[in-house]
Amino acid sequence: MEKENPLQIFADESPEVQKAYAGFIQSLIDIKGLDNKTKQLIYIGMKVVADDERAVKVHVPMAKNAGATREEVKATVLLGLSVGTLQGQAHSLHALDHRTQSIEEIGFVMFVAVNPATQSNREKKKAESFFKIFKKA
Repeated sequence: MEKENPLQIFADESPEVQKAYAGFIQSLIDIKGLDNKTKQLIYIGMKVVADDERAVKVHVPMAKNAGATREEVKATVLLGLSVGTLQGQAHSLHALDHRTQSIEEIGFVMFVAVNPATQSNREKKKAESFFKIFKKA
């Protein structure tokens, strides 16, 4: 099954709206007051909370190209724990360098994943499934 590119589908289905949207995005890129690295880190944080794994995988390299270190990106992802669910953080930590992270590197996240006081039942089940993936590393 071929993975669909949502931006291409958007352009194919609604070219006028996509063009306007692209202009809107460009106006956000052009905002003064924040350097590109900071903008990319903020964008990663927002996409982590939105559990948009695809966008995180796109913007992590963009942040690194803008000068962000792996530790800065990792800190951005972990800050999302205060407002998001574990699922977004787990996907995003995996996107840091496109390899499965060791349990030691994400020990805090794993603590949250298995600590019933920190998660609803639904979130705990999702977190446990991610824990199994990380444990295989």
